[in-house]
Amino acid sequence: MNSNRKSYSWQRVNCSYEKGLYMRIERVESLDKRKCKVFTDEDFAFLLYNGELEKYVCEGAVLEERTERELLDLLSRRAHERALNLLKVQDRTEGEMCRRLFQDGYPDSIVQETIGFLQEYHFVDDARYAANYLQVHGKRKSQAELKLYLQRKGISREIIREQLEETEHDSGEAIRVLLEKKHYKAGETAPEEEKKIIAYLMRRGFSWEDIRREMKEQEDALS
Repeated sequence: MNSNRKSYSWQRVNCSYEKGLYMRIERVESLDKRKCKVFTDEDFAFLLYNGELEKYVCEGAVLEERTERELLDLLSRRAHERALNLLKVQDRTEGEMCRRLFQDGYPDSIVQETIGFLQEYHFVDDARYAANYLQVHGKRKSQAELKLYLQRKGISREIIREQLEETEHDSGEAIRVLLEKKHYKAGETAPEEEKKIIAYLMRRGFSWEDIRREMKEQEDALS
């Protein structure tokens, strides 16, 4: 990462302050052999490695603004590195990245600042993620399935709608792919098996009209 990267601003961690807006550490709890949880005003604030506690915090301490800034800079750098390492494994949406950083113990202010950094350099881009997913999976999933998956990833309905319009999702092609996967053959597949295939496709989010249209086209091709 570029050492001359842009400096970001953030809201202060929600915590207790003495006069002068200094952070007061209420208590420290051991999380595991390597890390501790730091609390301010009875609220969880952030995680620190054991070796960092002596430098930055102790129970009852009031941090001066300079020390607080050093601490937040440390957490910011660490969150950036963590996010970039996660992206080396796979692409992620903004919502996924937020959830993962929160799970790792970063405070909201640091998470939001990190997301801003990732967005500025397009390391996370929900529109790109949605477009890539639709391109790869659009030929074998219904529009309903595609929407549901992307919504669960935390992508906004507006971005999903825009990307679906741009990709011009073809339900007919997706149905044909699945009919072939289910070994459907017009004029040969038994009626009971055909009903099962139709039910399967409808559970996948395809409409009855679209399914029957594709089946009829295969039937007409035989005549």
